[in-house]
Amino acid sequence: MTQRKATINFSLTAENQFSDPILMDVGTRMDLSLRGTFVASVSLQRSSDSGVSWQNVEVYTEALEVQSKVLARTNLFRIGIETGDYVSGTATGKLERI
Repeated sequence: MTQRKATINFSLTAENQFSDPILMDVGTRMDLSLRGTFVASVSLQRSSDSGVSWQNVEVYTEALEVQSKVLARTNLFRIGIETGDYVSGTATGKLERI
């Protein structure tokens, strides 16, 4: 099966703000580009129950580029700022399925 590339662009400017979710299938790779000038903890989250609950995978406090390994499980992913984790600025970027 051939996977289609998909991209979610985001701009986070407050707490309790998250990107749209993106489905990452088995065998796909996830790339994250996090940019901007911000004082916040930005959480990459995963859901294995269709978005009912979310668990933090990683938490970032500065701009970066991340390329993940090939995924072994199908999950939804999103990126955002949880309540209490925002101070100032704007975190922008994209989450991509490759």
